[in-house]
Amino acid sequence: MTPPLAPIERVEVSTSGSWRQARLIGEPIRQAWQRWELVTRINAFGSALLRVRATDKAGRVQPEQAEWNRLGYGNNSIQEIAIRVV
Repeated sequence: MTPPLAPIERVEVSTSGSWRQARLIGEPIRQAWQRWELVTRINAFGSALLRVRATDKAGRVQPEQAEWNRLGYGNNSIQEIAIRVV
């Protein structure tokens, strides 16, 4: 049996290997998207990788890798976005 989902407690963003806590926008709601923001500065030009992970109020953190399944459903792993700083 899967444990019930809990609202998001924390969102963290990594731009250089270390995690920084983002600010949640609005009230966390169980089984709903959570808006967040992080104002930061990236001091190096070129390619960078943003990684984002969430922790819920039950203490569950998004995993590094998705659990494999044949059709790829249920991917809840840490999200990564490649950016270019100019």
